[in-house]
Amino acid sequence: MQFLDKLNYVEQELAATKGRESSLQERLLKELSEYQERYRGQVMKINELEVIFLPFVIFFFGGNPLLTHDLHLFICCIPVFLARNFSAGVP
Repeated sequence: MQFLDKLNYVEQELAATKGRESSLQERLLKELSEYQERYRGQVMKINELEVIFLPFVIFFFGGNPLLTHDLHLFICCIPVFLARNFSAGVP
C-alpha cells in the first residue's frame, strides 16, 4: 500500500508540474506577442518620422548626399534614443 501511495503522489506532482509548464509557456507566448506588437509599432513610428523629416533634411541641406545621409541617420536614431532613455518599463 505504501508503494501505491508514493506512486499516486508522484503522478500528482507530475500532473501539477505539467500544468505549471503549460501555464508558463502560454505566458511566454503572450509576452512574446506583446513585444512583437510594440516592436512593430516602433518601426512604424520610425518610418513615419523618416517620411516627415527626410524632405526637410533634403531641403535644408540642398540635397547634398553626404550631409543628407548623415542627418538622416541621426534622425532615425532619435526614436531609439528616446525609447531607451525615457520610456518607463522598457528594458
